[in-house]
Amino acid sequence: MKPFILSIVATIIIIFSWNYIYNHYVDDYCIESIKSLESISNYIDKSHWENANNEILKLEKSWDNMRKTWSIFLDHHEIDNIDIAMAKLVKNIEIKNIYSSYEQLQSLKEFFKIVSENEKLTLTNIL
Repeated sequence: MKPFILSIVATIIIIFSWNYIYNHYVDDYCIESIKSLESISNYIDKSHWENANNEILKLEKSWDNMRKTWSIFLDHHEIDNIDIAMAKLVKNIEIKNIYSSYEQLQSLKEFFKIVSENEKLTLTNIL
């Protein structure tokens, strides 16, 4: 009987721990990043390339810090996708390529949404 109770307690601890990690490190960061990307999009719409560049550099710096934490918990394929899209977006903003910038902005938004959905504690993701 003791092993069964310990198993239940361990399972509950794992579930609550993952939920905390998801909410604190994944979902909150994804939401903040998408807002930042929307801000960058607005700057590009208005041809404020310097502001867009400053904002993407801030996002890139925060991503460099967060990716270290994510790499412990998440699939590296998703992290690599974000790295590649981020690098392309930085370069496209630097050279003021409007169409490629929009393309990479959308890609990054989708990557953050995918990570957020894939790491959410749902029955679909468990099975």
